Amino acid sequence: MRRAITAMLLIIGAASLAQNKTAVAAPGDQPVYFVDSVQINEANMPLVEHIAPQEIASLQIGNNPKYPQGSIYITLKDHSLLDKLLKDKLLTLADITEKNMPGQKKQIIYLVDNKMLTDTSGIRIPSNYVKNVKVVKANETPYFKTTFPKAVIVMISTKPEEMHIRGGLVAEDIE
Repeated sequence: MRRAITAMLLIIGAASLAQNKTAVAAPGDQPVYFVDSVQINEANMPLVEHIAPQEIASLQIGNNPKYPQGSIYITLKDHSLLDKLLKDKLLTLADITEKNMPGQKKQIIYLVDNKMLTDTSGIRIPSNYVKNVKVVKANETPYFKTTFPKAVIVMISTKPEEMHIRGGLVAEDIE
């Protein structure tokens, strides 16, 4: 009797675990993006992430049998912005590092907008969005001095520098 109950509980437990699916989209299941009626391919997908919300006139989610994974249509307020983004060069973190520290072979820790990156493989940033790059030796910081003394920290800012005026905080793009 004990074996029958144990076997029954194992079968019920396995059946209930088999019903739980993780909602991770496969690469082919990603929606298709259209910006101003131009389909954005995989290579230019990081450009969509750099479109500011205030630059978007409308956003529609389509359900078209041609695209079973879904489609997203974005209309921009300034239609020339898409041309600027497509002509802009996408920089990898290695490109940015090579430009600021030629021949650097040390261990590198990347911070983009004050967020540490753990996976740097697919990150590309449009060159116009790189506002500031600062290189700091890890032994000059309190935490990394003991854990990674020979590492280099590359801090990349894609936002304009903050300015404090009369105690208030104002972000202004200075070109």
